[in-house]
Amino acid sequence: MYADFIELNGDLPGEMHAYLGGKFTFWERIKSGGTGSPKLVYCAGNSLLDVAADMNPDLNFSNIELFPNGLVIRLYKVNKMVAVAIRKEEIQSINTYSEILHPGANYFNIKLKAPNRTQQITFEVLANAERPFTRFLKHAWFKCFQIEHLQMI
Repeated sequence: MYADFIELNGDLPGEMHAYLGGKFTFWERIKSGGTGSPKLVYCAGNSLLDVAADMNPDLNFSNIELFPNGLVIRLYKVNKMVAVAIRKEEIQSINTYSEILHPGANYFNIKLKAPNRTQQITFEVLANAERPFTRFLKHAWFKCFQIEHLQMI
């Protein structure tokens, strides 16, 4: 995993691109139906994202962008942007679930392979983004990744 603060325009440093195997070509992005997720709300799971999330009490809007060898999670705050790059082989499973105590709230987890512990990065899927997010998972995600487990909402 590679995490760092990045420019506010969202451009990733060259080292992060190299870590993730470069970018998809224009036609690869078109064929997969796009490589970026709809807007999500970051909940918890990564120390750098947690620090950035605590800087400002606003919602922690984030998104996921797929790359040939992994994905990037970007978290947007007022004056800061954080990116976390995760390689394919670091992902153990992904799942979506609903909370009984919070009707209408749907969540998305990325469970990472970590030595001696489990790390999960959790996002809330906004109500108006459920259908686009499901489409993103079924189309772009499965064309890029071999996922061991996916439990849909």
